[in-house]
This record gives sequence, structure tokens and C-alpha cells, in this order.
Amino acid sequence: MCPSYKLNGSINVLVLASLCVFIIGIVTRKWDFIPLRNFNSFLALWVINYIVTNHNNDNLKLKTVLNNSILIFIGKISYGVYLFHNIIPFFTRNVVNKKLVEFFPFTYRFTNSNKVFIIENFFLLIAISWLSYNLIEKRFLYLKKYFNY
Repeated sequence: MCPSYKLNGSINVLVLASLCVFIIGIVTRKWDFIPLRNFNSFLALWVINYIVTNHNNDNLKLKTVLNNSILIFIGKISYGVYLFHNIIPFFTRNVVNKKLVEFFPFTYRFTNSNKVFIIENFFLLIAISWLSYNLIEKRFLYLKKYFNY
């Protein structure tokens, strides 16, 4: 028996057990058994294992989702998203929006809108992450071929 089959069985048991505990937690409204974060981790591990073991299979479900060009783009810039997702809202709320209100007082009602703030930060995050990927990360990824690991 191949080790990956043993791993698949173990992961399936973990996911099913945590799903049962999760449903019990929903019904009883008690989360004493398993934190939601663990359930999410088991579920992510199960999905990743499914994709890795079936990546050459033509019958792979979700293949159209996994080959989506937008998701591939977000995957490439994901490190930049990780790095900048906390910095950008702080910067836009404390610096940009205050200066914007000083110069254009009529924009006050727009800068305090949560929806506008979230949308503006999302597009700014994508743009800065893309710049970071193209200006910094790509150059380091190019150097990978010179190292043995």
C-alpha cells in the first residue's frame, strides 16, 4: 500500500471527525470540542491533498477553478498581499484620507464610508502587491536556478 493512500485515509478521518464536531457545535451552540481554526486547517489540508494526488487526472473536480487566470494572478502576488494587507488600511485611514479631507472637505462623507474604504484598499493592495511582485520578487525568483536545494 502506497503511503499517500494511508495519508488520504487519515486526512479523511480527520476531516470527517472535525466536521461532525463542527456540526455538533452548531447544533448545541458550544465550541468546546474543537476550535474553528483547527477545522479550517483540516479542511484546507484535505483540499490540498486532493489536488496534489489528482493533479494529473483529467477528472479532477474544480479544474476550471484552479486554472482560472485571476486566481493564478492572485496566487503569484499572494506574498505581497500577505505583507501589505495590514499596512495599507493603516496608511490610507491615517494619512491619505486625512490629507484628502484637508484639501477636499466635500470628500469627508466618502472617506468615512466603510464600503468605499474597503474597495479602495482592495484595489490599492492588489496594485502594490503586483508592483512588489514585478519589481522585487521576480528578480529573486530568477536567482532560484543558481541555488541547489
